[in-house]
Amino acid sequence: MKFARVILSKSTLVAIVASAALIAFNTLSYNLESEQLASFNEWYPRAASTLESDNPEDASRSKLQVTVRINGGLSSSTWSFPSRTLADTNDREQTSRVLQLLKESKVFGIPQSSAKSDSQVTITVSDESGSFSTTIDSDAVQDNIQLQNLLKLLEVYAATPQQPVNPAQL
Repeated sequence: MKFARVILSKSTLVAIVASAALIAFNTLSYNLESEQLASFNEWYPRAASTLESDNPEDASRSKLQVTVRINGGLSSSTWSFPSRTLADTNDREQTSRVLQLLKESKVFGIPQSSAKSDSQVTITVSDESGSFSTTIDSDAVQDNIQLQNLLKLLEVYAATPQQPVNPAQL
């Protein structure tokens, strides 16, 4: 009789611990790939192939626009790509690199900011076939090295003066 109680109590304890662990895991984990991230990952190869095309006319027909805005207390910064037109090789390369970092960072899978805070990053990507937008807290940026790389790259692009175009080289 005592032996039956010991087995019953241990099995009950194991079942309770297993149930609690399962509930905790499901509560603390979020979807590995959100719907918006899945849509972006499906859209990205088409946009990348347009940007990598050797024919500038293909790229110039695209209505691709990428905007990254940082709101941080007293200062805010906004970067838009392409800065002029996708027919320009430099603009295509910069836009392509920004999109690549957005894909690598899985920014559209990061949970969006639920409340307006002092420091947020808003990212919008759109073209004729899709539109993606997200706003995340700067705390989430600190946990994502690809997003940190993106913001550093944007600072470099902003600090690099545009090269004057020599008409003889066109």
